[in-house]
Amino acid sequence: SESTILSQTQILSDHLSILNESKKVVKRFSVIGFILYMVYAMRTNILILYARQFNASSESCAIIIYTSYILSATLGLTYGFIGDRWRYDNLLIIAAFIDTICYFFESISCNFIILAIAFVIDDQPYGVIVGSYQLQMLPVIFSQEYFALFLTFIFLGYFIGIALCSI
Repeated sequence: SESTILSQTQILSDHLSILNESKKVVKRFSVIGFILYMVYAMRTNILILYARQFNASSESCAIIIYTSYILSATLGLTYGFIGDRWRYDNLLIIAAFIDTICYFFESISCNFIILAIAFVIDDQPYGVIVGSYQLQMLPVIFSQEYFALFLTFIFLGYFIGIALCSI
């Protein structure tokens, strides 16, 4: 009887330590999501400035932005399936690497077509990746709370990114 109670206490303490470690990882992912969305929000305003430099029309900017949104929504549908198979933390690293390469091409682009292609490709659905990771890592009672925290970080990232870019 006492050994059963001790083993159950050990199992409970192991569970609590795993839960606390999962919460720390999810908080780190929320901060990463904040940074990525802040950079994304800054990038959209910069596209308009680049379009003026390349003498592109506002209609072409709108087409590029809407195309990137459609691609992001399509990737969001497929990233759930891919993340379940390859793990969401690996998927986040791959998506951030794709973004880094595309940011490089955006920065050295010498014509509007290269800029547009890089802009469309690098619109990765980080909300799907991080949100799915949180829902997978935490129990339901905590995942709702931390997903709400992540959404707050996303909105703050958008707001701060647009504010920094407009200064």
